Amino acid sequence: MNKKYIVRDRHGAYQSAYNLVFGKKKAYEWAMQCAKSVNGVIYLVDEESNQEEEVFRVTDFKRN
Repeated sequence: MNKKYIVRDRHGAYQSAYNLVFGKKKAYEWAMQCAKSVNGVIYLVDEESNQEEEVFRVTDFKRN
């Protein structure tokens, strides 16, 4: 079972990946930091079944 979080920006361009082998919590924290910096989306990817599931999306932040 090889799973990882990948981060794409809001346009779908690949940004980074974080493998769950090193710990699910730590991988998610790193993916979250990356997603926030690029206003992106985190996906959980299972490479064996070739499935990609959206788990977090940064919403647009509007300043007053």
